[in-house]
Amino acid sequence: MGASLADVITEVRGVLQDLDPANYRYGLDRIVSAYNSALREIARVRPDVFVGGYSVPVPTAVYAATLDPTTVVFPLPEWMIIPVSNYIVGRISLSDDEFVLDGRAMTLMQSFTQSLIGGS
Repeated sequence: MGASLADVITEVRGVLQDLDPANYRYGLDRIVSAYNSALREIARVRPDVFVGGYSVPVPTAVYAATLDPTTVVFPLPEWMIIPVSNYIVGRISLSDDEFVLDGRAMTLMQSFTQSLIGGS
């Protein structure tokens, strides 16, 4: 079975150290919104990734509150979970002053871009 949105969220929460379900700092709506942005950015930079059976409807943030992430198929090859997670963490972290000041958010966003264009 392929990956799901839940796999991406697990990776994102791990990097953000947001692991306490009773006290999540970042809500599902925010993560899904950044996820949608990542997919749109991939479609802009690498539309070829969506050719050949990977095109699956993208969930929208409007439905995130009632969404079961385990039922949403990750519409890309599994190797893209890490780049997508990097994008999400970077985008979310842009609103955290301390994270932006040390440059990690921008590094994660650059890592995402480099993964898409194949640079090192």
